[in-house]
Amino acid sequence: PLKPAFDSCGTELPCPQQPPRSAMEKLVRSPANMRDWERSLAYQEILGFIAAVSSSVRGKPLQAGPDSYSVSERCGRLNSLLAKLDSWIDEIPPVEQPARFGNRAFKTWLQRLESEAPGLLADCLADGLSQDLSEQRRAELVRYFVESFGNGTRIDYGTGHELAFVAFLCCLFKAGFLVTADCAAVALSVFARYLDLVRRLQVSVLGAFRDAGAEAGICGCGCRSWDLRLWMQKLDLRLRLAAHGVWCLDDFQFVPFIWGSAQLIGNPKVQPADIPNRSKAEQLAKENLFFGCLEYIFK
Repeated sequence: PLKPAFDSCGTELPCPQQPPRSAMEKLVRSPANMRDWERSLAYQEILGFIAAVSSSVRGKPLQAGPDSYSVSERCGRLNSLLAKLDSWIDEIPPVEQPARFGNRAFKTWLQRLESEAPGLLADCLADGLSQDLSEQRRAELVRYFVESFGNGTRIDYGTGHELAFVAFLCCLFKAGFLVTADCAAVALSVFARYLDLVRRLQVSVLGAFRDAGAEAGICGCGCRSWDLRLWMQKLDLRLRLAAHGVWCLDDFQFVPFIWGSAQLIGNPKVQPADIPNRSKAEQLAKENLFFGCLEYIFK
């Protein structure tokens, strides 16, 4: 499913020649860099991976079964790894702090991940990677994995971190740990488990903001208050949060909308008018990635 870079006419694109690098580094820093990225083989491989997984989940629910898909032992290992990271949230509860700009426990959680990720991945991927995979490539797997859960300096999470996890999964196919038969389980089991984890992390970080809103007299249901004093308190709170990065916490991802849409292909029970329907989202959240996203946003 991973093809060379081609343009819309089917002409192969030249890949910019890059000198060998001893370590990963960010290279997209300008619009010109974006054009290089969009013409690169890596970009096409990511798109090819997303498209291949989309094809594998057409018409399938989230639940595994004989009529949908099966979860291989290796996908099960990845789920167990994510479950372990989830348990750390209980071991590292939010700390009491005067500032409301993201809880410092999030930084502690990420520091633990940074420290333990090499060993955790070595155990999880044991005997599953290609024998000729270099140490540099193994280190890249660790880097993508660590970058999948947020930034400890800014205490934020966004779709760039989601993309890092997609790249991590794509690399597992390229490294031989996962095979084509795993495509559906990667989306509907492993990626779904990842979403559960990062959403729980987001709630633990955003909890301080929600508490602060309640203290300021902001209605929890989102209705507007015509009390100018309370409105100014709310505006001031948002500006202070934005200045410290927490306002950049995204409460959505992109890829589950793509894969969730593929799940809906051939489903006559779901109509476009159902998309803004909150009760429909709650009804289908356990069956479909798309509606799982909507349910989380509605919360």
